[in-house]
Amino acid sequence: MVDGLNSVVSIIIPFFNHIVDTKRCLKSIFESGIANGAYKYKIILVDDFSSDKYDFIEEQKLLPINLFLNEENLGFAKTCNNGAKEANGKYLIFLNNDTIALNGWLEQLLTVFENNSDVGVVGSKLLYPDNSIQHAGVAFNDDNMPFHIYQHFPSSFPGVNQLREFQAVTGACLMIERELFNYLGGFDEDYLNGLEDIDLCLRVRKAGKKICYNPLSCLYHLEAQTRTLNIAKQRKNVELFGKKWSDKDLCDFRKYYQEDLTDDKNLPKQLQ
Repeated sequence: MVDGLNSVVSIIIPFFNHIVDTKRCLKSIFESGIANGAYKYKIILVDDFSSDKYDFIEEQKLLPINLFLNEENLGFAKTCNNGAKEANGKYLIFLNNDTIALNGWLEQLLTVFENNSDVGVVGSKLLYPDNSIQHAGVAFNDDNMPFHIYQHFPSSFPGVNQLREFQAVTGACLMIERELFNYLGGFDEDYLNGLEDIDLCLRVRKAGKKICYNPLSCLYHLEAQTRTLNIAKQRKNVELFGKKWSDKDLCDFRKYYQEDLTDDKNLPKQLQ
């Protein structure tokens, strides 16, 4: 087992119940070959006040896992920030517990940082169980609101299979330098289970660093298995996001469509 002390990478996995998902995620991390990598790492599990009973005895035999418990349900941003406070890695990876890691996922995130000193965040290609795209970068619409570009497109689509820069990537699998994360104050805890990842990416860009998407880092994402959507809270998230970023022209989706979609029949309605 790789020693987690002075780890290069701290993998932070927040969870709230759905223990089966978390165990499956941990199993996939082990099976992805991470234990055979040429770097040290540590996994930080943060339980956001789950009611389900569980243990990770078998997983801790295979992986360097530290478990921390919130004393109340705090939500994604605060839980991730709590995990980051326990991290000692040069890099942090925030990973949803409903993901399934594939071979090379971690190495490909590290490679982008190692080869590009101006990069602040790297995100992964995420697939639905049917192998269609769940995440291949985040674009912004005419209302300055983010969305997953090419969602439900086939994973073979050329536009999702190139290393490219975006203004944001999803926090379902996001790598950032710990020093930069701490400098920025982590995730904004005024958000509750929505848009805190996008807000972080925009602050990273404001600090002069790039956001990159690397399709060679690939995972499955079962999406929102852990937290249910609360419409009222999401409305507050949107209001907060608009208040913070309304003075910026974030709209960029046309650029990607025009680069990638040359057949008019395949153009989204906005461009037809």
